Amino acid sequence: MKGTAAFGFTMVAAPFLLLMWEARLVVSIIVPLATLIDGMIVLQNRRNLEWGRVMPMVAAGAVGVPLGNVILLVVAEQALKLAIASVVLAFGVMLLVGYTVTIRRERVAGGIAGFLSGASLTSTSLSGPPVTLFMINQRWERDTFRTSQGLFHLMLDVLGTASLAVTQVVTGKTLLVDLALLPPVLAGYGLALLVLGFHYGLTPTLS
Repeated sequence: MKGTAAFGFTMVAAPFLLLMWEARLVVSIIVPLATLIDGMIVLQNRRNLEWGRVMPMVAAGAVGVPLGNVILLVVAEQALKLAIASVVLAFGVMLLVGYTVTIRRERVAGGIAGFLSGASLTSTSLSGPPVTLFMINQRWERDTFRTSQGLFHLMLDVLGTASLAVTQVVTGKTLLVDLALLPPVLAGYGLALLVLGFHYGLTPTLS
């Protein structure tokens, strides 16, 4: 999902992982893995990055990261699970019906979306929905959408992982779980490159 559309990793992974583990553990495992995939997306598209359009959202997201971390630490487990389920369901419905609104001040709206993504990243690991809906609503061009998603989430994921590590949510043990999950994650990303290559008539490459 993330390799093709540049979003959706947590949307797919979190519901399954929550069947086995508590929400805090799921967040600690997903965020570093998402960082890796976003880094590969940025590396693949490094010549087409639009820094000026993305960095204001990153700055706003950085403000939300510590807030989300506090929420993760103080909110009850069942409330976190309910929040994750609600966001997944609401986001899916909005995408299905093609919900849009008229936005006259894109930079302000982008900042709000970035802040919500930052807070969502370290509280539920669901940083994708706010910025994804914003970019779709503003009709960002396909390639710009993918590369901007990758750049935004990479920078936010790095900040989020650092924040979670400082508060000992991400630990050596959770990183070992990430290491165990790395082969199927890379296999999925490789499949995404093949899908993109066949769809656009390109030869997938990271060079």
